Amino acid sequence: MSGAEGEDPANGAELVLHHVPVLPAGVLEGRSLVGVRVADGSRPEPGALLRFRTSLPCRILSVRRIEPAQDVPPAAVGPRLQEYPLAVPHQADGRPAYEVRWVVEAVDDRIGAAGEEMLLSRLELTGPGRPGEDRRIVARGLLAVAWTEPYDPVPHLPLLSTLDPGRPLPDPLAAAVAALVRADAASLPSCPRCAPRWEAELLTCAERLWDTADRYGDAGIARALARWIPTTDGRDLVRPCGRCSPIPPHTSPALEAEWEAAAQDARRRADATHRRLAERRGRAGSSSAG
Repeated sequence: MSGAEGEDPANGAELVLHHVPVLPAGVLEGRSLVGVRVADGSRPEPGALLRFRTSLPCRILSVRRIEPAQDVPPAAVGPRLQEYPLAVPHQADGRPAYEVRWVVEAVDDRIGAAGEEMLLSRLELTGPGRPGEDRRIVARGLLAVAWTEPYDPVPHLPLLSTLDPGRPLPDPLAAAVAALVRADAASLPSCPRCAPRWEAELLTCAERLWDTADRYGDAGIARALARWIPTTDGRDLVRPCGRCSPIPPHTSPALEAEWEAAAQDARRRADATHRRLAERRGRAGSSSAG
């Protein structure tokens, strides 16, 4: 997701927007996550409103607080202006606190076409002004999107094959998916020194993707990873592995010792990552059962 931020330094607050800035052509609905970052020691803004100044084709469908989950009814609604009361979270990191769902009306052929972009809405975090004065603007943000040709980031990886083709992914999440796809497609080395490195890389990519999915709130990828049990069964073996050369120990004992130490370190990393992934699958299963 891409973040857009704006602040009023005098008030010590930032409006932090997390959303997918690039959508597949034809996708005219989406969601954005909004957080408010405040300086350490600051108090939440009393009577805060989140104001949307939308472009003509864009409508705000809903604003929902993430935790605890509850809809936020609008305080004011107009043709191109909507305001929602916020209990501004006292967060120093600006983590997402509200989910905003929006839709764009296809009033002409350019909207939603590949290569086009649009400013959907200007956002303002406002607080009460002095008696007789307008509300103060505490922080600002912009919500914009662009459209591109549909892209399927997971064409081969079975564990993610249930995800919708062409679904938009934020760049860091798409990169983590691509890294796992590459690691999963790599042949398993037959060399006993290199196989642990292959396994450690695969599991590290899986853990990194799970961390990234959690950070961006992608429950679909997290659920798929919770069901995935990585295994070496049925994989193609490659001989020679291409990661090292078969140098006899008597030719280079120092190099042989270095490779052996690297293999043992990779084995330890792979085993530790296996345990962490198993614990996460267990927590995910307990959460689903509850």
